[in-house]
Amino acid sequence: MKPRQLVIFAIATVLIVVSFNSFAGAVMKAPVEVDLVNRVAKGSQLAARTAKNKVEVIGCGVWGIADGLGGGYGFGFCQATDADGVSAACETDNEILLDVIKSVSAYSFIQFGWNEDGTCRAIKESNQSWYLPRNRRR
Repeated sequence: MKPRQLVIFAIATVLIVVSFNSFAGAVMKAPVEVDLVNRVAKGSQLAARTAKNKVEVIGCGVWGIADGLGGGYGFGFCQATDADGVSAACETDNEILLDVIKSVSAYSFIQFGWNEDGTCRAIKESNQSWYLPRNRRR
């Protein structure tokens, strides 16, 4: 490695370490947001559950329906309502999007987008330490 490349690499490494350490113990609330113009909703399940209002919610689910003949059908959905009561939902039978829905956990940050017909066009799930509830010390 050339001296200049070594210096750049060393600086980048230090910046990465410092930036990760700055998030140690960080909490990101991520309240639910629903954008009907751009057809996108996002937020963390913990923020929705602990919101001071009684309407905020976000989540996804998967259903499997047996046809009684040895086959069946599976589909998934995501839904959200923000603090103002604005709601959105989408559904999908796309295997890739169903896999994302199946990865959603109790403290996930969820973002989903939908087409005009209500089908999901994208679903994102993030499970990071800053979405977990803060430990309370006695």
